[in-house]
Amino acid sequence: MEQAVSQEGFMSAVEHHGFPLSRSEADMLFNRLARRKLNQPPSLSFEDFQACMMSLPNPLPQAQWGRDLIKSVDKITRSQGTPLENLFKQLGAESVAALDVQAVLSRYSPQPLSTAQWSNLLPLLDKKPDGSVLWPTMLRWAGVETSST
Repeated sequence: MEQAVSQEGFMSAVEHHGFPLSRSEADMLFNRLARRKLNQPPSLSFEDFQACMMSLPNPLPQAQWGRDLIKSVDKITRSQGTPLENLFKQLGAESVAALDVQAVLSRYSPQPLSTAQWSNLLPLLDKKPDGSVLWPTMLRWAGVETSST
């Protein structure tokens, strides 16, 4: 018998196990992978989910670009006297709105981030269920030196 999970079960598992996805990302992932059967709610089979995860390149091609971008922004902010970490600390929380991350990175990037660039970067960043970005995790992922590393 095929093991599968409903959308509610998938969302609950994502939150319970602390997967770094926003609710909207988890919802989109479920809707993209779920099977729909006549007169039944959609469900995601464990086998389909595992196959999808195994088919992803590791690392993702855009991951190095994302890390390099964040490191270059940190280098620019440090040259101006304030490490990127401190700019995020000024926002007052360990997780901040994705738009705030986009604004900080765009402000200090060699060129403002385009919509396409931001669309490529955002899925790579760890988020809380509300969609806020965990900036300390983002900086560690990018290899940025922080006061806690």
